[in-house]
Amino acid sequence: MRGYLKSGGLAIGIVFLAAASVVVAAVPASAQGQRSETVQRLVDELRGLITRGEKRRVADPRFIGELKALAQKYDWPWRRVVFREMFQDGDYTRNPSWSVAQGQFWVDGQLGLRTTVEPFERPKETSQPKRQQESTDLFGTVLRELTRPREGETESRRQPERRVPSTPSEIFTRGTIANAFALSLRFRTVSNLPARIEVGPYQGETRKGGYRLIYYNRSGAQVIELVRMRPWGSSVVYSHEKAPMLDDGNSHVVLWTRDKGGNMKVSIDRKPLFSVVDSGLSGVFQGFTIVNGGGDYGIAAVTMTDAPNAPPSP
Repeated sequence: MRGYLKSGGLAIGIVFLAAASVVVAAVPASAQGQRSETVQRLVDELRGLITRGEKRRVADPRFIGELKALAQKYDWPWRRVVFREMFQDGDYTRNPSWSVAQGQFWVDGQLGLRTTVEPFERPKETSQPKRQQESTDLFGTVLRELTRPREGETESRRQPERRVPSTPSEIFTRGTIANAFALSLRFRTVSNLPARIEVGPYQGETRKGGYRLIYYNRSGAQVIELVRMRPWGSSVVYSHEKAPMLDDGNSHVVLWTRDKGGNMKVSIDRKPLFSVVDSGLSGVFQGFTIVNGGGDYGIAAVTMTDAPNAPPSP
């Protein structure tokens, strides 16, 4: 350590703060939801001492480089809250306001925002006796009557009629999101249906631009793709072919960050999944969208923060 440092009280201060910053390691950036403001202040102070140490040349450049790497590892530049939604008020139409582009969404008191899309199947011809067919028809009539919304229920509280949709369901919320953002999404699957869910910030009123993080499970293969979308087409930025199973009925937390340098990282349940760089989209995003392409989901919490003035990562 002595070979790293030059004389001066500032160098001692850097060493002291670097040792104190070990506390940050106990709660890494991937667990931002549980981090305290004290931890971030510690990182900010460390960055300030690094800057002063560089100007005054009181420490070896290699040591300064190590401190920069430490600060970068545990920094959280996405500090402006764009929205934080837990659907606890039972109403998705306000605070923030969500709009349904197509399909059906409702709020479940225990699971959060609910959405169900079943695969479209034509009814098969049957050779059942007439009496058995009549019994089946009667059961369907009773089921539809039980699931019909009661008079006086608000739109977001209504349980949708059970029918077989043939197209994806989409819900979105408007709001300016900086190009550097952090998304935290907690959700679970409710029933064993073929899974496909897409989330991401969008650009343009038609939501045909932006980034989408897509999970799908087909024939036992779990895949997570990061897709760049433009009005004239889309491109797969990264595809993770052996993703964790997210449609197992358990609650999962997805954390997706992007800095101003285009560095994007995705973790599942606090475990890093992949990191990729893409600078194909510039400018701000106009909102955030959720698309159910197949499956039955309960979305318990969605938090979007951004970093309008954060510098890019080195």
